[in-house]
Amino acid sequence: MINIRSLGCVVIILLHSISFAQWISVDKYSIADSPPVVQLISDDASGAIIKVDLPGFRINEFTSDGKIYHEINCGGEGIISDVGFPEISHITKILAIPNDGSVNIEVIETSPVQVFEGINIPPARESWREGQPETPYTENALTYASEDVYPSTYAKADDPVVFRDFRIARISIFPIRYSPAKHEIQAVSSITIKINYTPGMSINPKTTPNRPIAPSFAKLYRKYIFNYEEMLQRRYNGMENGHDIMLCIMPDMYIEEFQPYAEWKHKSGTEIFITKFSEIGANQSNADIIKNYILNVYTTWENIPDYILLIGDYGSPVGNAPVKYWTGDGWTFVNEDYFVELEGNDYFPEMMIGRFTNYNGTNGGGEQILQVMVNKFLKYEKYPYTTETAWYKKATVCSNNNYSSQVTTKRFTADRMRLYGGFTSVDTMMSNSQCTYDVNDIVSALNNGRSFLNYRGEGWDDGWHTNCYYFGTSHVNSLNNSNKLTFVTNIGCGAAMFDAGNCFGEAWLEMGSLTGPLRGGCAFIGPTSNTHTAYNNAIDKGIYTGMFPQPGTFEPNLESPGEALLAGKLLMYERFGGGDSYVQYHYKIYCVLGDPSMHIWKDIPNQVTVTHPNEIFVGYNQVQITVKNTSSGLPVGSARVCISGNGVYETAITDGLGIATLDITPNTAGTLNVVVTGGNVIPSEDTINVSLGAENVTPYGNPVVTDLDGNDDGLINPNENCSITYTLKNWGSIISNNVYAVLSIPDSITNVEMVVDSIVFGNIAPNDSITGAPFQFFIEPECPVGSIIPFKLHIVSTTTSWDYNYNAVVHGCNLDFNEFFVDDAGNVLQNYRMDPGETVKVRFKILNIGDDIAPDVKGTISTNDPYMTIVDSIAIFGTILPDSNSINESDTYTITVSQNCPVQYNAAFSLKLETQNGLYPYILTEPITLPVSMPTASDPTGPDGYGYYAYSSHDMLWEQRPEFNWVEIKTIGTVIPKPGGLSDFTQTVNLPFNFKYYGNDFSQLRVSGDGWIAFGSGTQTKSLNYSLPCLDTINNMVAVFWDDFFSNGPQGGGRLYYYSDPVNHRFIVEWDTVPHYTDLEDKETFQIILLDPSYYPTPTGDGELLLQYNVVKEPGSCTVGIENNNEDIGISYLYNEYYDATANELVNGIAIKFTTKSPTIVSVDDDEEINHLIPTAYSLDQNFPNPFNPETRISYSIPEQSNVKISIYDINGTLINILHEGIQSAGRYEVVWNGESSSGYKVGSGVYFYRMQANSFVQTKKMILLK
Repeated sequence: MINIRSLGCVVIILLHSISFAQWISVDKYSIADSPPVVQLISDDASGAIIKVDLPGFRINEFTSDGKIYHEINCGGEGIISDVGFPEISHITKILAIPNDGSVNIEVIETSPVQVFEGINIPPARESWREGQPETPYTENALTYASEDVYPSTYAKADDPVVFRDFRIARISIFPIRYSPAKHEIQAVSSITIKINYTPGMSINPKTTPNRPIAPSFAKLYRKYIFNYEEMLQRRYNGMENGHDIMLCIMPDMYIEEFQPYAEWKHKSGTEIFITKFSEIGANQSNADIIKNYILNVYTTWENIPDYILLIGDYGSPVGNAPVKYWTGDGWTFVNEDYFVELEGNDYFPEMMIGRFTNYNGTNGGGEQILQVMVNKFLKYEKYPYTTETAWYKKATVCSNNNYSSQVTTKRFTADRMRLYGGFTSVDTMMSNSQCTYDVNDIVSALNNGRSFLNYRGEGWDDGWHTNCYYFGTSHVNSLNNSNKLTFVTNIGCGAAMFDAGNCFGEAWLEMGSLTGPLRGGCAFIGPTSNTHTAYNNAIDKGIYTGMFPQPGTFEPNLESPGEALLAGKLLMYERFGGGDSYVQYHYKIYCVLGDPSMHIWKDIPNQVTVTHPNEIFVGYNQVQITVKNTSSGLPVGSARVCISGNGVYETAITDGLGIATLDITPNTAGTLNVVVTGGNVIPSEDTINVSLGAENVTPYGNPVVTDLDGNDDGLINPNENCSITYTLKNWGSIISNNVYAVLSIPDSITNVEMVVDSIVFGNIAPNDSITGAPFQFFIEPECPVGSIIPFKLHIVSTTTSWDYNYNAVVHGCNLDFNEFFVDDAGNVLQNYRMDPGETVKVRFKILNIGDDIAPDVKGTISTNDPYMTIVDSIAIFGTILPDSNSINESDTYTITVSQNCPVQYNAAFSLKLETQNGLYPYILTEPITLPVSMPTASDPTGPDGYGYYAYSSHDMLWEQRPEFNWVEIKTIGTVIPKPGGLSDFTQTVNLPFNFKYYGNDFSQLRVSGDGWIAFGSGTQTKSLNYSLPCLDTINNMVAVFWDDFFSNGPQGGGRLYYYSDPVNHRFIVEWDTVPHYTDLEDKETFQIILLDPSYYPTPTGDGELLLQYNVVKEPGSCTVGIENNNEDIGISYLYNEYYDATANELVNGIAIKFTTKSPTIVSVDDDEEINHLIPTAYSLDQNFPNPFNPETRISYSIPEQSNVKISIYDINGTLINILHEGIQSAGRYEVVWNGESSSGYKVGSGVYFYRMQANSFVQTKKMILLK
């Protein structure tokens, strides 16, 4: 194992000259342009191990503003987008992680480092809007002057997000790192990392239960979630047993016109639910009503929709549907994803949404717009045009040429369709200096038939604006592409801006008539606002890699607009990361106009022959459907089969033999619809007649499983004699004589023995049922819990026989390590964590997620970690009932951490859980990780090299935490005027007292309109924020909310004030409702308070800085921190959404204090003797009992009538509940907390704080809830 702090064997390679494009080998056996190999070595409940082998990388040399740069491409999707920092190509993977807990990474192994000198990697540039000049390469001076490698770590994890069925995290791996000052790359050919899943505090936990996985999302998971197969097995037993469901929400007036389309979609395998506005109280102006309804569906339905379809345009007087606006990047726009952002504090959608942008009106031919759209979409899906078929394999791609990436992206998508989609022709009509193509070429190609049209470039709601042509709504309306409908992916600004009139995207969908040939498009993907070039490119590539997977890679084949767009967004997320504000912006602006579940034709439709029984009998049936290509006779796999009607709705996918088997039980005679769709299958629609058979004996209901000995829980457990009892029903019209049944299992099943395998049922009259004697079998003790037993039931009568299959599951207890609690009482730093040099007691929470009791559970821990010594390795958890848990509260583990153990270290342990004195042996051994001194948001930030710390008002563990107490000065303070015509301004003001900062005394202060102050005098301005410390022209800076505020003109408002408060010995600067330069709508209000060191002493004599945030709107592009005079020491609390690991999120009502006071833990007092007289002072007692479960009592005293508030907070400073708030007379009081939040939800185990506020008295104490 190589220590990554040491370079080990370093190979230094000096690149004397670099050609324009050159492959650099890291592995000497590599072949040029070989992609990196990324392997998932292991994945379990404790974490995952990923290994990357890097053959080499490609260097491309270019010149910008006279400076030579070398662009590096390692073949991974990841791109660092931190402006001014080296743009490092790296590997990214998305992992599904546990529903709660934290994620951290450790490096297990790297190959020897190879150093490549003479390289100048360019900095990441500020993103530019499409149509604007490319932004310059501007280096972060401090970073590019440093010899430190960047990034400083080999791997990192983004904050988790919730994505419908999974909580996911993006992992970045950096086999290539860069030292800017040395102009050298440090590369490794191999790196192995471990991603640890640590129980406890969570960022963005997932709270909803598992539901069946829908096919559409399963394809996206399989494409983008690296450990999906492992997580599917672990959490869903390998089952993807959901089906596509679309919830359609519309004004009542559209129900009748929409019905034909709904009926077809329902029969073809997308189950349709229609909700009228009147049923939920919706209207055309309030989007929240519809959002809340969808949220209720998401949280309460067992099978949740994967698609949402809204019917109705926005802005028409009658018959429209509401929209939700969102502001970002200086624009306010329609955000369709608002309706489907349903879980988690993130912007990831839980469903795919589209909209029919019809209004309650007619076209030029007097036809209702919705009828025209329904007619067109129905015929496109159900009756594909096959009089001519070559057009299905033809496409057109177009682009502007303002940026080279527009053209190269189009070449990429064209190649994707040609090479992987088998397209015979893809027109590449890109703008160029000769203007080779014009609008007539585009119109001509489309009229001749193109199944896909893909555009990358500038535009707006009226169409495309390129350097060579304009292609707009008038051209679309004039198209005559008779019955050859086009799927349009418009990756450029504003083309789906349907709220601004009839936009370009709407024109494609609404054109046509009921009687003539179909014209225009079948579906449209585009944005509702301005876009940015780099993010457009990623979305575009994601759409086409999803819809045209590389053959032989087993990548899923996406077929709907909703799937395609979400694939594009996921690739963008994988490339740039969830913390990038522009990723969020583009998630929100891109939408689907049309049906998001529409089947997009990518191949020439083929006739299929579908074989199925023409008739089945009333009752239980296992119906086999076989699908073959009519021309070749070959089986058709991956076709969707749907049987519906007569109370039946079942779907299935054909296997490689073209076979699908569906279990259905029609209760009455009638007709069932059988529809086969998907891929290149021309929809086949047929029926099965359901009749009352003369004789039809089937299992009736599920068989009853009973254990004859063992634990009598009615389930199959190891080491039990069991019985399985069938009821047989004769659904026929005549008696079935001499019925008997034989139950068997395959010879390959060796741990199950049949004891009684034949049962006589006798004669069964029509419509009668008989419950037979039980079959009996024995489950061996060693049979694993979770095993599947494939029974075959063979039923025989005098005249005929029937066969049915039934799978039984072996049940039992199923233990799982859930979380841990550290008791470090008696140690110097009592912070409920393991720290170097401590001996601690550790409690585990063990869950029984099985369906049998786990008797007398014993847990044994072991470790080979050199820094860990286990003093007590065994704990008894007692008997754990199903769906229950146990904590070794009194029988704790004891662990000693070596004094030499590094901080922020993950110690590997093995936990062996075993039952004792049970009916069958159960042993589980799983790896677990216990962190040492792992920083959290509840810790103080720092210290820096001088000794400054930062404490937030949410740092509940620490005595030094500040209280948020806003001091309003806008009515009493002095205004710092904004100079006319300028957006950036700085003014020097005199301080009323000497303020010591980083050891230097100051009497003056520079105050900037851009959210910062700096000690000393001057008028320097700096609007572009950087991470602190930053080597620039402004030293001694305090970044309160450093961002580009105010505009050049008078608009936007906002004021800047300062005020001297001699009574309280402080100086206050306030930025009141200041607008961002690029966003005049979202305004921030914040202040800084300088405390006079003479009255607020610190160990070093340096002054304390209190930063308070009253209104926070857009913290994603600002800096919060401090730096010294030489700009080489400081604290970066926040920089462009990148928080220090110990920082709390910038939100309304938070305060941050910078001080040189060292951290001390909030004290826990011993129980005080209760005095029943009138109290003489305020006091807050320690809760009792502590630790507690399920409730605890909190006593307190007040000496006079007071306004009292007793609040509960979690360890992150989040308000959980208010136990009391109001006026109380002098006396002693007691409140009880039952472990619930203010919403009535039971909170989890952990450290909590209770806080008393009574007039000016404030005190906080901590307590522990153990469940």
